[in-house]
Amino acid sequence: MNFKLPVIFLSTFLFSSLSYTTNITLAQSETVKDVLPLLEQQLIQAYSQAGHNLTITLLPPTRSLIMSNNGDIDGEVLRIINITEQAPNLLPVNVPISFLDIYVWGKASLDYSETDDFVHLYMVAINGVQFQKNFAEKYNIKTIYVKSLDSSVKMIGSGRADFIVFPNQIIAIAYNNNITDFINHGDPIVKVPLMNFLHKKHKELIPQIEIELKKV
Repeated sequence: MNFKLPVIFLSTFLFSSLSYTTNITLAQSETVKDVLPLLEQQLIQAYSQAGHNLTITLLPPTRSLIMSNNGDIDGEVLRIINITEQAPNLLPVNVPISFLDIYVWGKASLDYSETDDFVHLYMVAINGVQFQKNFAEKYNIKTIYVKSLDSSVKMIGSGRADFIVFPNQIIAIAYNNNITDFINHGDPIVKVPLMNFLHKKHKELIPQIEIELKKV
């Protein structure tokens, strides 16, 4: 009996089963796009090398988290590691994509030198940006929530809020809004690791994506 044909058929079947391509859609906010403009192409490259087609769609942070957790989209481009407290159906791709040094930002005249000073101040934060929400809750800070980074800077420029916690990239937004006395006050207050997340339905894809992300 000739066994070559069954063996060839079985090998072809196994290879095709293990090397499928998945179409993945991840959500990204305008804030992430502004802060890490090169990230999108890095992720597309890593997913492609892992054998998957990646599409990135812009959504408001709160809506995208709900949709990702429900499996309506496949995951999040970038979130802080403890976002799973809010979205338990998301799994991290365990390769930190970036670390953000977070500063207190405000006008040069801001009366701030230590965390005890927050009791007298109003913070502005962006809806859905979890590290800002965590920070406000930790120090019991009076907080005004807005929809965008641009709006948050305008709030400080107009005197309707005193400060924001954010990485250095915010300075370009301030200058674009003609707020020239906008500075960071002191050393970073926290260093935030940022991770890519997938819905748990894609759990089996994560190991290979982690391998490829380490190469990018």
